[in-house]
Amino acid sequence: MAGLSYMQRRTSGIYEFRKRLPQELAGKPVQQNLPTTFSELVKPTTKLFKRELTISLQTTDFNSARRKDMREALRVIDLFALTFGVYFGGPTS
Repeated sequence: MAGLSYMQRRTSGIYEFRKRLPQELAGKPVQQNLPTTFSELVKPTTKLFKRELTISLQTTDFNSARRKDMREALRVIDLFALTFGVYFGGPTS
């Protein structure tokens, strides 16, 4: 069974991880005291949550990119869960 992929290839040939932020966060204002752990989810100029998170996988090799894509997917899903815990008092683990 294949895993869900958030991988896309740029015109340069380098793969990137792309994932939309949950609707409850995307484009919403950020709390002033938001921990720096979540800074990659925030646009520094507008202080709003991004609508999509894009991270370079720094490789042109498909197999290497696929492994990195899965690691990023797990990390980002955990980051979203932590963000929900801070914002909505939900589970943080």
